[in-house]
Amino acid sequence: MARPACLACTDFANEYADLSAGGLGSPAGYTPAAAHSGGSRLYGDALSLGYLEERAAGSLREAREREAGMIDQVLAFSQWKRQRATGGAESWA
Repeated sequence: MARPACLACTDFANEYADLSAGGLGSPAGYTPAAAHSGGSRLYGDALSLGYLEERAAGSLREAREREAGMIDQVLAFSQWKRQRATGGAESWA
């Protein structure tokens, strides 16, 4: 279920939320999370209580390669959402 505006939105960071998370392009079993505004304390508390687990990014080169792959997937998904909003796409692969 999605609001019509969500079908065309390319903002996956949800910058107005205290915390946002999304798994598109992430390693199996992990979901990237970002703390915004007041979310840093909430994130830290959840981490210290064991609700969250952090994974080391590895080398800077590895992290940049993973980031580039995730960005490619996000861009492809965003394009599909815009097409779906206008009735031009059936499924996303």
